[in-house]
Amino acid sequence: MLPSFREFCGNTSIYDAKLLLNNTWPEFTPCFLNTLLVWVPNGWVWIILPVYVYYLCNHSNGVTIPVNKLNVAKTILTAVLIQLERARGVITSGVLWIFWGASVLADIVPLYTKIYLKVSYPLTFDTSRQVTF
Repeated sequence: MLPSFREFCGNTSIYDAKLLLNNTWPEFTPCFLNTLLVWVPNGWVWIILPVYVYYLCNHSNGVTIPVNKLNVAKTILTAVLIQLERARGVITSGVLWIFWGASVLADIVPLYTKIYLKVSYPLTFDTSRQVTF
């Protein structure tokens, strides 16, 4: 049986027109923030996950992204760090912020190169592969 909104929100409502529309700054109720904005994206992932995993296992477009030990280790370490920080109540992480910022900065040069190649050689450019970059 699915829990009701009362279990999550107590006596507060999920929508309050006075807070949202008749206010100098649109404000959402805590119930809305803590239920719909959390459950809808998570529900989407859980509903679509089996279909998408089936698709990934049974279809290939012939293009593979190179996976090496460094990429796998990076992914695992960041996931572990995120979960450890959540368990310790850390809201924001300077370590991960610097990591993702450095990753974005490091990808500027390859992005520039891909844009240059698209402009210079539009017919020989693999658009679908480069857009995923």
